[in-house]
Amino acid sequence: MVKHILLLEDACYALGILDDDNEYIDAIKEASHYGSGFYLRFLFATLLITHELKNLTLSKIEQILLQNNSTLKNFTKMPYPDVELVSSSNNQLITGELDYDILVIKNDFDRMFLALTNEQQDFVCKINPDGELASLLRKTSLIIWDETPIVHKHSFEALNQTLKDVLRCGNSSILNIPFGGKVIVFGGDFRQILHVVPGGSRQNIVNASLSSSYLWDQTDIEKIRDFANWLLDIGEGKLGGPNDNETIIDTPDDILINDPDDLVGLLIEFVYLSILEKYSSTNYFQERAIIAPKNEVVQEINDRFLNKFPGDEVEYLSSDSLCESEFVHDQLTQIYTRLKY
Repeated sequence: MVKHILLLEDACYALGILDDDNEYIDAIKEASHYGSGFYLRFLFATLLITHELKNLTLSKIEQILLQNNSTLKNFTKMPYPDVELVSSSNNQLITGELDYDILVIKNDFDRMFLALTNEQQDFVCKINPDGELASLLRKTSLIIWDETPIVHKHSFEALNQTLKDVLRCGNSSILNIPFGGKVIVFGGDFRQILHVVPGGSRQNIVNASLSSSYLWDQTDIEKIRDFANWLLDIGEGKLGGPNDNETIIDTPDDILINDPDDLVGLLIEFVYLSILEKYSSTNYFQERAIIAPKNEVVQEINDRFLNKFPGDEVEYLSSDSLCESEFVHDQLTQIYTRLKY
């Protein structure tokens, strides 16, 4: 017998690639024409071997029994339908989600991925776990990200997921820790310009900021809240009382050096503890630094360091410009001439 198949879907059904209820329907129709009672009962029992079909059949039987004030539970040897499975099969939303075509989904993904702009693709941090950048991230102990209010929250979320993926090798618990356990310091002023959303409303702009991300609840801002509020009060002129641009401001004791006689010495001792025992270690200086606002303060700190180190002081000079003496120029010309010939 030759079948004329017009649709690809029908061809797949005919080849057995796709599965549907036609097999059961055809079997029942065929048996209804010539099957005996014994055969029909045997066929019915065979069809019930399929769990889903069996469950739906039991559900229909249960509905009929309930209409007649009875239930399958009254028959101890009869199985009872899976209520949750039946409910799911009657739920159009669940049925629709499960009724998917992998080929169609893949084609949609390829089409939408190619439509992404470079900026959109950058939200996915493509870092090879075995590459040099991944090794650098594993060695990193601190990441400082400034001007965070102007950055979209998706950037921080992409970094969070990337660090988890890169650092989880051999330690699956990292997946439950923000940024894979790395210390991230965010800086910026939320009173300045936030992330620009072209054509966006106030709600869109606020929703794009870091404070609207799920990561915000996992940040530790309570420890610096008092210090941040103090800085804001200074900027707004709330401290020192009424003044004509000159006033005295009380600085919190926990950020002060309380010995007025040797401020620089106490700062050096705090940052470079036991420096005389560890000054020959390169790693010791790589892990520490003192940042000063003026060059004269930097020079004072350097002088104090040099006075602490044992040994004689050696000064190395360098030239900032070439000597323009004609005598020196003539000497060089003679040298180049001899080299040439």
